[in-house]
Amino acid sequence: MTPGRLARSSAPYYNGEDADEAINETSIEFLNNYGVKNIISLNSVELSPRQRGWLRAAKISYSHIKAVECTAVTQEQFDEIWNAYDETGVTIVYCGYGDGRTGMAISAIQLLQGRALDDNDFRANGVQCSSQLAALNALSDRINE
Repeated sequence: MTPGRLARSSAPYYNGEDADEAINETSIEFLNNYGVKNIISLNSVELSPRQRGWLRAAKISYSHIKAVECTAVTQEQFDEIWNAYDETGVTIVYCGYGDGRTGMAISAIQLLQGRALDDNDFRANGVQCSSQLAALNALSDRINE
């Protein structure tokens, strides 16, 4: 992780299902207390327009990059993750539980920052599924071409 800039979490109010996530005054207060200005969600469910409006009002950007549990995102979605992260303020990345998909996004950001990572690093970041490992290795190959 990049200290002070990149964090990970489960979805706000996660209780076993991606659809459990919720943004409210309490979660926005929490994000503000930690200086979070950017959310990258890899949840399979996008926040409601009302919740996205609350984030906008709080000056917190929100990018939803849909990913289903234990699946990999596309190379284009890795680019979307980077574009949502690059040159923003403090960023929090989440999916449902905050492990597999989140670990994949954290690993992708680190690769795109120029770090050399392998499967052991990806697993240490929480990547769980072989398809996610394969996608990250393909991203690493693409970066190093």
